[in-house]
Amino acid sequence: YDIETSVFRATVILTIAIATAVFLWSIARTLWHSPAIIGERILNRRKKRGLDALSSGMIAIGAGDKILASRYAVLARNALPHEPMTQLLRAQAAHLSGDRAPARRIHESMLSSPETEQLGLRCLYLKAAREGSGEAARQLAERALKTNPKLGWSADALFDMQCQQKDWAGALQTLDHAKRTGNVDKTIADRKRAVLLTAKAIAVSIKEAVAPP
Repeated sequence: YDIETSVFRATVILTIAIATAVFLWSIARTLWHSPAIIGERILNRRKKRGLDALSSGMIAIGAGDKILASRYAVLARNALPHEPMTQLLRAQAAHLSGDRAPARRIHESMLSSPETEQLGLRCLYLKAAREGSGEAARQLAERALKTNPKLGWSADALFDMQCQQKDWAGALQTLDHAKRTGNVDKTIADRKRAVLLTAKAIAVSIKEAVAPP
């Protein structure tokens, strides 16, 4: 067969063929990547719901609304189960509702992750100090300071407890550590050191005076 056509018609046909091929290729490409696109959209929506729940939950905690706080804590857990702030919201919501045992379990679970360990130690320390568990509070403060030597609250808390327990040697070590890390001013540290050395000397003198000959 002999087919004759004009240059214009051939150009139009070629253009249509190329456009059709590009269109079909774009459809095929969209279909190929559609599961990933749909999955990403679902993930983004889920993340947004979780962040909204976290924000609303923290506001409810601040307002003292235990019902809303618990509701948003559940939503945040379902949307963002591995987000550190989700665990904090759950613990605060449980504490606000008076469920101290679940709050403690959540705080203890934070210790297993490096991202939430310091937060868990802080919460457990505050709970122990509030309940008057001095030894537990001291161990938690020591662990927190070991985990992050630059933590100011743990150094201050450990120093205060050591002074209350008249552990002058330990208080001097904690004070020197706080001075090195910049958690206490040099002038204040030197003044406290002088007081501690005086107290330590008095304690030694009293001990020697009451000791049997």
